[in-house]
Amino acid sequence: GSAPNGHFMSQAAEFGHGTFTYIGDVREVEEKMRRLFATLENPVLTGIEVSWPTGAAVESWPQRLGDLYLGEPLSLSARFDGRPAAELTVTGRRLNEPWSVRLPLAGGRSEGVAVLWAQRKVRALQGSAHDGADPEQVRAEIVALGLEHHLVTPHTSLLAVDVTPTRPEMRIVLAGLRMKSFY
Repeated sequence: GSAPNGHFMSQAAEFGHGTFTYIGDVREVEEKMRRLFATLENPVLTGIEVSWPTGAAVESWPQRLGDLYLGEPLSLSARFDGRPAAELTVTGRRLNEPWSVRLPLAGGRSEGVAVLWAQRKVRALQGSAHDGADPEQVRAEIVALGLEHHLVTPHTSLLAVDVTPTRPEMRIVLAGLRMKSFY
């Protein structure tokens, strides 16, 4: 259609461990559907799970990872309480065979990743409200995340205040000046 709900489609694809394809022109249907079916019939990795080292205090989002398809990214953002983990283990099934890899984690805190983590947690909290979570508790957590990470959420907004003067301040100094009148 002419005005698809991209947010809904991406959420439905994520929930169903799938992908979606936007078709904006009827002339694209055959080619895009052929590509979509080829993608869905050949996932690169399914049943993906991430394991953190024992004792690592980690909160990662999304908590449920979808399948990995050729040409599409799979992204996970994590927040460590205390010292970050040195590595993580990713497991899944590749060509119906068990697959696993250990990935070293390097680097430090990134403000951009912190915001991405918070956005994903807000999205998960919103979903939990539909699954029966306490609406007031969900709202309080979303507000706290929005304020901490400066996010626009259904319960928080941002306001920009420009404190730059629009007119320079003018000062007239009259020191030691004599005025004469001429008539």
